[in-house]
Amino acid sequence: MNAVPRTSFVIPARNAAHTIAQTLDSLLAQSDGDWQALIVDDGSSDDTPALIAAYTQRDARFAALRGSGTDGAAGARNAGLERARGRRIVFIDSDDWLDARFLERMHAALDAAPGAAAAYCDRQRVMPDGALAPVDSEPKVAHAPFETFARTCAVAIHAVLVERAEVVRAGGFDSALRTC
Repeated sequence: MNAVPRTSFVIPARNAAHTIAQTLDSLLAQSDGDWQALIVDDGSSDDTPALIAAYTQRDARFAALRGSGTDGAAGARNAGLERARGRRIVFIDSDDWLDARFLERMHAALDAAPGAAAAYCDRQRVMPDGALAPVDSEPKVAHAPFETFARTCAVAIHAVLVERAEVVRAGGFDSALRTC
């Protein structure tokens, strides 16, 4: 692994003991292993901190951070963004997971589009019983991105690989906004 990872994952976590292991295991399974993962515990009262500690002891690419506990997911994402060293970044929630070739494919897509700041993909929900919901895709993003994003949360946050410098330039996340 490089001293500066190609990708940083930022993972806000609050009371995520039932889901975070699957999230972190999906990072360990990535075919592109050049990453760091910043897990921001945002005031958990369950076993989330212990699970995070177990992963940080297991693999040096994981790092545990503490959030304010009051600024929500946006504040936790900003805390992770401040420590992110990767050129590109993925914000993934503690109850989501990624296909093993996610980074490989997303980097290829972004590398193939000189001047692009981000690449995104479809998503698919896995229901509690293990059944797969239909693939969720918003084709309007490709043709009218501003108009589409102004009206809807068209792409899942974890389905985006973005240049870290662009997120920093935009000022990160507004912690006054509690959803989307």
